[in-house]
Amino acid sequence: MHLTGDLKKFEKQNKLVDAVLSTLGSSFREFDRKQPIDHIFIPEDTMKVDNVLYDTKKYNGINPSDHYIAIAEVSRKK
Repeated sequence: MHLTGDLKKFEKQNKLVDAVLSTLGSSFREFDRKQPIDHIFIPEDTMKVDNVLYDTKKYNGINPSDHYIAIAEVSRKK
């Protein structure tokens, strides 16, 4: 798992899961993609991750940030 220290403690104490998996890589634009630095936390007992991705599009020809936008599609567990 890519979380450490206080962030990992926060995740465990609040029974959260991170929708941004380490396999997705970092959201930094134009850099080697390694571990994610962006996180989307959801409650593990009531929600599930259906899809997660980075939006790599430019808007009006401009990147909105030095990071790609992390987007997670989640739903309630039945």
